[in-house]
This record gives sequence, structure tokens and C-alpha cells, in this order.
Amino acid sequence: MAFVIQAHIEDHTLSATTETAKEAFSKAVEWQAVHKLTCVTISDGVRSFSITDFASAMAFLEIGNTVGAPSDRRPKAGLMKPYPTYRQREVLQFLMQGDWVPILKLIPVGDKLLGNLLHAGWIERSPDRNTGDLYRITEAGRIAFRTPVPIK
Repeated sequence: MAFVIQAHIEDHTLSATTETAKEAFSKAVEWQAVHKLTCVTISDGVRSFSITDFASAMAFLEIGNTVGAPSDRRPKAGLMKPYPTYRQREVLQFLMQGDWVPILKLIPVGDKLLGNLLHAGWIERSPDRNTGDLYRITEAGRIAFRTPVPIK
């Protein structure tokens, strides 16, 4: 995946392309801190980020990559409700189109929520190692989304 860094100096726009997020972040910080360029942004081809937002997105992506790892913090079997919570429904609705969605578009989704959705089998992560940061809804997720929430 290519990343495009852009910045402004007076009335000119500078841009550079890098192959990795690490290189893009490094170049953006260099332009802003060393060369004093303004309005430095990093684009992944889908969305444009400020340096701070990009750092947060990459940190979240790193957290997301650990979601599949074994952990004692996972919900115990039988403790999850058979229907999604409000926040889980929100994510499932976003994914209802069925296409693979990059985690960067799911930024507001915390690692615990993402982990719970994966654990329940309502979403799946791309099995391709090169596109491992892509997620989509499963058939079980579609069924769960349509499950009525009991009124107490």
C-alpha cells in the first residue's frame, strides 16, 4: 500500500510517496519538525490524516493486529448475549454492505469491541496476510444484526 505525504510551503504544495506507513510517518514528521512545513498530511488512498491522527490510527491498527492473539481478557463462553449491543449493531450496520473494510475506517471501534465481534463470529478478519487489516460481516453477523433485542 502506498502512502502520500503532502505539505505546504508558501503557495506551493509538496508531495512524496512511500511504501510503508513507518516511512510516511517519518517523512511527515521530518517535514513538519525539521523543515517547518505547514499542513502536513498523510493519505492512505482512502483517507487523509494529520500527523497526530495518523499516529493514532497506526497505534489502533497495531492493537487490532493483536486482537487475534490468544488472551485471557476474552469473554468467557456463554457470557456474550445472543444479540449484539448497541455499539456492536452500529459496527455490524456499517459492515452490512459485505465488502472488506480497512480498519482505518473503523477507527472509533475499540480493540475490546472488535475482539468481541470477532469472538462471536459476527465479523471476520481477512485471512490474507497482506490485507490482514480488513474486516467484513459474516452470515452469523447478519443474523445477529436482525435478532430482536428483548425488552425487559
